[in-house]
Amino acid sequence: MSVEEDFEPFVRDFIEYVKAHPDNRFILPRMECKGAVFYEKDIIPLFEECFDLPNVQMSHAWNMRIITLRTIDAMAAGYIKRNIPDPPKVMDEEVLANLCLQYRYQIGSGVNSHVPRIRIRYVIDRNQFGYVKFGEFFIVDNGGGYDLYVWMQDDKYAELHNQAVVEEYFGDECHGRGYAVRMIFAGVDTNIKDVCGQNIFTGDVIDVRDGSHRMGFLSLTMPPHADSENGDYAFPLDNCCFMLDRENNKRLKLKRCGTVFFQLEKTEKSKTIWERSLCFNGPRDTLEQHASKVLMARYTPNFDKEEWKYQGLAEMGAEFHWEK
Repeated sequence: MSVEEDFEPFVRDFIEYVKAHPDNRFILPRMECKGAVFYEKDIIPLFEECFDLPNVQMSHAWNMRIITLRTIDAMAAGYIKRNIPDPPKVMDEEVLANLCLQYRYQIGSGVNSHVPRIRIRYVIDRNQFGYVKFGEFFIVDNGGGYDLYVWMQDDKYAELHNQAVVEEYFGDECHGRGYAVRMIFAGVDTNIKDVCGQNIFTGDVIDVRDGSHRMGFLSLTMPPHADSENGDYAFPLDNCCFMLDRENNKRLKLKRCGTVFFQLEKTEKSKTIWERSLCFNGPRDTLEQHASKVLMARYTPNFDKEEWKYQGLAEMGAEFHWEK
């Protein structure tokens, strides 16, 4: 069976009937049918003409899908410029989750040509981060935290694919996108560079110096409830934040030395970058406790729980290549 031979003729008949009866109102609902022969992504384009018919009401999902398709066609033909939306100035899991909802149709269809330029980091395994751009991941608000899913193409991830989440989030629009695999979110690229020219991510541990004064090792993140369009990233402290605003950023010397992704759980529940950073920057730590955290930050990502194992890595001269 094919859409063109077995379905399209009926759609054409329907559209002609609609045109012949302009005084009647027609509703095209979006209905799920388990075991269907045709996919929604193949059916929607057939009804594109209905978008311009005033007596046809389609579901919001179909309307948005047709708008996306038309935008892509217009861009390909050169009728409109490839305007890339500016990303928010500062981002955390909540901001990214809302952006994923806003661009859900582009993410589901794999169209990344006019989405915000955002890069995030995630944990693949011990000593191994992955990096993906917006459109290659989506973040879901699970009611008590945020779950990150990355589209993976390698068949070794087939058993980790979460089809239930895909169907709930996208409906039937992700065929060919790969496997949606839950990963540990490990920060977003802030586009702030350290003294070595390395891009700083949220969750990075930074050696902060203000002129000749050394402020110590602190983890960077987005403060809760900050204005994503006009706010600034910050180093969370006990009951306040040291803001990395434009003024002090000019005089500070920042050098990345690690991340807060140590002592991880392979199947851990969502834990925000804010929580990790606040814990790392704990002002009540003794000098010995803080030094231990700084050491562990060098060997990330890491799932070892015992602190002496990190000391052993240092004595062996091990190197974790987390800088990207």
